Amino acid sequence: MEEPEFKWAGVVSEGSLHPEDLIPKFTHVLGDIAPSALAKLGPWPASPERQEYTVELIDMLDDAAPQGYYFGTHEGDGACFGFWKADELPDLREASK
Repeated sequence: MEEPEFKWAGVVSEGSLHPEDLIPKFTHVLGDIAPSALAKLGPWPASPERQEYTVELIDMLDDAAPQGYYFGTHEGDGACFGFWKADELPDLREASK
């Protein structure tokens, strides 16, 4: 029996790199797939720290991605974030070990 596809597979956010646009979308997804990870985050930081907060969310989403997926930008579009099948790109995490 084939496993059902991951419900968040594909685009989560596109067309913006502004933390104000990314943070609500990323926290919504993280709360759905890893609520305990989301609970560890504090409230939205002041404007200067929002970029770092966004990067932390990206890392947490990648860590929470199910086996066979990674979270990041789409190849060729740095403003398109989502969960992509890991076999679409080389596993950079393994290569860095």
